[in-house]
Amino acid sequence: MKVILFWTIGASILVTLYSKDTFSGAPVRVLVNQQATLFRNVSSCENAQFRWILPTEATIAKCQKQICAIKDVFLEKFQFKDNNLVLKSAKYSDWGTYECNCKSIITFVKWDVVVALDVSVKELENITLLCYAKDAKDVTWFHNDARILQSKNDGSTVADKVFQNRVSLKEGAFKDGNLSLTLLDVSRKDVGLYLCRVNDETAEGYPYAHMLHVNDNRSSPEGQKADFVLMMVSVPINIVFALIIVFLSVKLYKNNRIISQSTSTTSRTSQPVEESERNPSENVHMLALPVDESQSAQTCAQPVQESKTDLKSSSTQPF
Repeated sequence: MKVILFWTIGASILVTLYSKDTFSGAPVRVLVNQQATLFRNVSSCENAQFRWILPTEATIAKCQKQICAIKDVFLEKFQFKDNNLVLKSAKYSDWGTYECNCKSIITFVKWDVVVALDVSVKELENITLLCYAKDAKDVTWFHNDARILQSKNDGSTVADKVFQNRVSLKEGAFKDGNLSLTLLDVSRKDVGLYLCRVNDETAEGYPYAHMLHVNDNRSSPEGQKADFVLMMVSVPINIVFALIIVFLSVKLYKNNRIISQSTSTTSRTSQPVEESERNPSENVHMLALPVDESQSAQTCAQPVQESKTDLKSSSTQPF
């Protein structure tokens, strides 16, 4: 009996140790409303059971002879996809600890559902990510699960070499409760999730998470390269348009010149006729001879001389 009891205790210790090895102390962070994989290669175990153990206890799915099925109550939340157990869209209430039991080997996964604020900045500019905490002894800033800054209220600060001389807290941060992180000369490598935790990473600052987006800046080398490419593409197009405009202008000028010459010829041909019709009195005046006023008066004063025929006829008496 002692031997059996010894082996039972030993086996329990081994299982416990193995379970501890498979337990991930650091939580798996997933953004709210995003899809996330809970367990991978689920069919590798012939018989398996997947459970949610904290803060509630419930069986999510089971696999028997490598055929897996999800419980009805979790059909809207989970699915098997590409041999993985997947959470369709993470909600804030999905945080907690999950387990996979495969042949009495239990694997734990702790999930932290993060609600992150979206912030944007242009390349090479500076940005401050807000975080506040009351009576904090220390603060740790993470970038995509990597620690980039650790600072204590005694003034000691350690920064990651990638972010060294680029990240800092304001003076008197712990006194004011303002543990906001200032990031200088932002680049595309800085894109991602930033988290603020305090008191040996046991508590969260407020706000806790930021999702940083970096936009193009035309003053950056990448922006200058994009401008150069755009210029190289637009120059040929502008030249073609200029040639088309010149061609149309020349053609229009020639057409206008032909029309002008035709109009001039027509006007010269019709001018004499138009002048004679328009001012006939001027032509008559130009052809009239000068008149001697004395001769004209004499002529008008001469009596009309009667003809002989008229005299004879006047002396003849009627019958």
